[in-house]
Amino acid sequence: MSRSAPHTQTRRRADIDGTKMAKDENSLEMMLHCAAAVSRRAGRSPVTALVRRLIINRMEFPVESSMESPNTSGRWRPALAWTLRAFLGVAFLYVGATKLTGTASTVEYFEAIGWGQWFRYLTGSLDVIGVVLIFVPRLSFYGAIVLASSVGTGALISLTVLADDPVWGGYEMN
Repeated sequence: MSRSAPHTQTRRRADIDGTKMAKDENSLEMMLHCAAAVSRRAGRSPVTALVRRLIINRMEFPVESSMESPNTSGRWRPALAWTLRAFLGVAFLYVGATKLTGTASTVEYFEAIGWGQWFRYLTGSLDVIGVVLIFVPRLSFYGAIVLASSVGTGALISLTVLADDPVWGGYEMN
């Protein structure tokens, strides 16, 4: 027996098993046919054999030109997330710093609420803590909840407690 005979037999077995894919447009059809042949011999489902071969060979199906390529679709998401985090972080850091330092009429606003200045310090601290949490990827969800709660509480206070205040309350803008 010559040396080329075992190589030819190996090549045929690879073609039958479906590990070697044809480069033409019928490669999926050939894979299904080969998977059915293998599954009959092994007593398995043809679909199971086909899926196993597709996973082993990492077969890629053609993507239409109007669809995004699977390799580039997720590249912009982390950049967008960090851009939004930076924007929200700067905005809420400014808001928290003005509350903590008492600038930009925050002292007068919290006096109009009537709960004392402790509430200004509390909300300012929550804003800064929310900003810190937003920049920690595993905790950014909790930071978003803290900041949304701060904004929601401010909106409720403006619409309820300060509704009759001539400077800070009311629905219309002066």
